[in-house]
Amino acid sequence: MSNGNKIKAIRFFNFYGIKLKNTYAHQYYTSITGQFYENYIPDDIFHSVILPKFNNSVQWPALLDKNLYDRLFVNFSQPKYIIKNINGYFYSNNQLISLNQAISILNNQKEELIIKPSIRSGGGKMINFFKVKKSTTNYKNLKINDLFELYKKDFIIQEILDQCKILKELNPTSLNTLRVLSFFRNNDVVILSTVLRMGGKDSRIDNYGKGGSICGVEDTGYLKSNSYKENGEITNTSPSGLKLDGILIPNFPKVTNMVKALHSKIPYFKIVSWDIALDINDAPVFIEYNTYAQGIDIHQITNGPLFGKFQDEILRSIFLN
Repeated sequence: MSNGNKIKAIRFFNFYGIKLKNTYAHQYYTSITGQFYENYIPDDIFHSVILPKFNNSVQWPALLDKNLYDRLFVNFSQPKYIIKNINGYFYSNNQLISLNQAISILNNQKEELIIKPSIRSGGGKMINFFKVKKSTTNYKNLKINDLFELYKKDFIIQEILDQCKILKELNPTSLNTLRVLSFFRNNDVVILSTVLRMGGKDSRIDNYGKGGSICGVEDTGYLKSNSYKENGEITNTSPSGLKLDGILIPNFPKVTNMVKALHSKIPYFKIVSWDIALDINDAPVFIEYNTYAQGIDIHQITNGPLFGKFQDEILRSIFLN
């Protein structure tokens, strides 16, 4: 990146009274995309200054527990859960059950299931898939009780979502989700950026940091022409080899409307990243949301500066008020 562009970035932030310590973020995004923008938002400024201004850290731990999603977001489509473990206690149908009852319920499940931590499970950590036969899972051949012991407490077991045709074709082994960044402004929620995340070849998860690919989504719902991997690889195809340009996300307006409605339920957080899937009928399904570890790189690599047309409003509200 040229010295001239470094000066432009420094001047841009100086306007808002922000002293840019370095231009590493600008250099990083420019080196990947080949495009320089003075208003790229550095990760350190986003997490140390912007999020504390907009998101209530006191409310964060409890409200992000996946075991509370069905109560917090009532009447929104979500993957069906089989068992919850909340602080060591087992629940089914939101009723307290015993360990033996939990084991019995899983023994009666014929289909493959997914288990994951219900708190702080970002980056695909400890997400596993398993089937049960005679009290034994096919995950490392663990007995059901041993699987529970592995996760200790605070986890959820769900049915696996059968995703829509086009997203499955992009990479058939993973649930490929839309990461939607929204901003709660005044009495309205606006969409700042949407990125499609696709799992790598033969991967069960779609995380960018685990070999997955990312592709920007236009406001119209059409995919952009390039996908990016964390190793710097850029292609114009999905992991399965489909050309990305011209692919339309089904029911994209319903996706954005769902996000806006979801966000209105949690006004404690003004900037939120949502993971939304599409089911076999192309209907949006809420998977999870993030308020702190939001992974802004994937947005700025695919869609440019994080705040888009709302940047002046957002930055002024933080630094010039």
